[in-house]
Amino acid sequence: MCCLCSSAGINRRAFMGISALAITGSAISIGAGAPASAEQEWDPSKPMIRTGKPLTVQPFLVYEIPQRRPQTSWRSWGGLQTEDHIEAEVNRITDELKRMREQADFGLEILPVIKIKTAEQAQRAQADRRGQVALIYAAGGWTNLIEACCSPEHFNLIFLRHRSGPVYLWYEIIHNRFLRTGDAEHDLDEYRHPAGMTVDDIVVDEYQDVLTKLRAMYGVHNFISSQVVALGGASGWCYPQAPQISKDKFKLNIHTVGYDDLSARLKSAGKDRARRSAAERWAEHYLSLPETTLHTDKSFVVNCFLLYAVFKDYLHDYQANIFTIMDCMGAVMPISETTACLTLSLLNDEGYPAFCESDFNAIPAGILLHYISGKPVFFNDPT
Repeated sequence: MCCLCSSAGINRRAFMGISALAITGSAISIGAGAPASAEQEWDPSKPMIRTGKPLTVQPFLVYEIPQRRPQTSWRSWGGLQTEDHIEAEVNRITDELKRMREQADFGLEILPVIKIKTAEQAQRAQADRRGQVALIYAAGGWTNLIEACCSPEHFNLIFLRHRSGPVYLWYEIIHNRFLRTGDAEHDLDEYRHPAGMTVDDIVVDEYQDVLTKLRAMYGVHNFISSQVVALGGASGWCYPQAPQISKDKFKLNIHTVGYDDLSARLKSAGKDRARRSAAERWAEHYLSLPETTLHTDKSFVVNCFLLYAVFKDYLHDYQANIFTIMDCMGAVMPISETTACLTLSLLNDEGYPAFCESDFNAIPAGILLHYISGKPVFFNDPT
């Protein structure tokens, strides 16, 4: 970020063991909703929150039970041939998904497995569908059953077993009977992208791969239609159409707040004895953190925490998790009597993406990366 205070450096993160712990989720508070009021105590010992709505997954087990017929081929190959096999597989899937869910460091809801043996069952399941992701266990059945479980309006994944359990029929035929089925519009060797799916939407055996793809889907799910507070307005460096494109393409809801409103809020906060006292207490705590050295007047740090409280108010008022500020030096400094750099850093460390410059050429990518990684995101302006 172009306004990052060099005096703070890495020291401002010394109190957070995020880097080593975030990968396991042990340092992250998962599934946080809208920001709490800024009246809540600033506490650097609290784990970083994970903002965003949970991703909901609906598992489908697609299969068929063969019926013996004399003097002809009567069953496809695969390890699930009876209803008892199917019940055991449902239990296996349920246990596996439970273990995977426990490893997720983002909000993830797994619905009960739905068994699909007929097209009618698949159609009913789609009509009553919940969640954003169809996770299809393609054990058997034919192409129409898998297609009926997919939707171009949702995320779709297909899981296949090779060595992780009873082998699935579709482990052998997913390419030439689903991804590349020849028809009136497609040659046999031409990918037809059913419901937008490609080979990258197929997973064989590895739940770590499933979890990685769900993490990306969680990011997109929360990125689209994000609520963003833009103090001073939205801009686009060298490309002023960027904010409108962000609204049209990514459905970002950009809430513009004027500097006159900031001025009024800061004046009110400064006169509030409790808020001023809290800002002074937080500043004292911040400066007492290990390896933190003050190279400016302490009042500027106090004012940063007062600004932090007001920025948190904005997030709460607009039910937003993302904050950006335009003209973060010249316009804000006379109002706040400090820079916004430390304040934005505090929000980032807490788990709220906070960007200077209000540059919507870069901010959409920053929001998406934040939701995928669950960590603070920093970027450089295109200049």
